Amino acid sequence: MATEPLPNAALIAALATVKRSYEWARVRRSVLLAAAMVGLAAGVAQLAGSASAWWPFMVAGVLLAGVEFRGQAAMKGARRGYLAGLALLAAPLALLRPCCIGMDTAADVMRANCCTMPSMCAGVGVAIGVALSLARPRSGSRVEGAFGLWLGVASIASMRCTGLFVGEAVGLLGGLLSGIVVSSAAQAAFTRAKTAG
Repeated sequence: MATEPLPNAALIAALATVKRSYEWARVRRSVLLAAAMVGLAAGVAQLAGSASAWWPFMVAGVLLAGVEFRGQAAMKGARRGYLAGLALLAAPLALLRPCCIGMDTAADVMRANCCTMPSMCAGVGVAIGVALSLARPRSGSRVEGAFGLWLGVASIASMRCTGLFVGEAVGLLGGLLSGIVVSSAAQAAFTRAKTAG
């Protein structure tokens, strides 16, 4: 029985070099794209008066670079989530705290401790999570796409959370996660029932 000749050492080394170059190119592309996405988000946050701390931008950069490097359904979901996060970042604080309508400055809003509204933040988060889940890409793993979606929106929404109180931030991020999970599970159950019937 004839056997295939084993590749020589030079060919193995050349293949390893090509693979290493390819992976480094993917890393560079992911980091540059994530940096551009975070830069745009920082600009939106600055214009909207939502930026108050630097660490969420660093966290968002690492998360977005990781999901861009991963690719596939997670990357597609994260990109959609990123766009929704930008919209949330640009939204007025009165969306999350309707009781603050009429207050002149962000300092007035932050001093109004009686105005915290975690339930409103959670409601907005659920609504955005459900809308995102319904609009997510149909190709690829459903779980991976939903995770990418949440990761994309949460990485940008966390920048908005630095201007909120802890309960409101937890409500917003938890609402986003709940909306995506519940809507994705309902879609999966509907798809299974449709194919079974």
